[in-house]
Amino acid sequence: MTAPTSATPTIRPGLWTVDPQRSRAGFAVKNFLVLSVRGAFPIHEATVSVSPDGEPTEVRARMDAAGFTTGNRKRDAHVRNPDFLDTESHPDVLFASTEVARPGADGPWVIRGLLTIRGRATPITLTTYTVQTSGTAATVRATGTVDRFEAGLTYGNSFGVSRLATLDLHAELVHAG
Repeated sequence: MTAPTSATPTIRPGLWTVDPQRSRAGFAVKNFLVLSVRGAFPIHEATVSVSPDGEPTEVRARMDAAGFTTGNRKRDAHVRNPDFLDTESHPDVLFASTEVARPGADGPWVIRGLLTIRGRATPITLTTYTVQTSGTAATVRATGTVDRFEAGLTYGNSFGVSRLATLDLHAELVHAG
């Protein structure tokens, strides 16, 4: 696979859908301001709408909060409980774009939107790099930062666990028409 670049090719118009088996929403958060805890959410659904001129116009995604994993069962169970994600009451993490833009002709796409965790929508800006691998498949990588306190994830102090979490999304998209 070719590495993502900021010189993004024109994208084939139409609707693109995620391949959930080959996609993930990763995150990293500093723990005790030294170590990064990394983990992921499965992406159940995602769509990207592309206009006839090859410009993305809308991005939506649904991630599985209950599928949250860091590889540490005890920590994962705690993060899934009401102290953090409360996955029993809020099984999904949602993303909906509010604006999709490309500030420079050859620069990356910037997607502004709302990340909804525990029913609370928090603004986030994602910088997206796209590699079109064929006319019907594309690999997309997007990164952004979310303030977990703003998202309602206030358990613990900000010394033990950083307020900021870095998101790293990897999506394999298929042209659906």
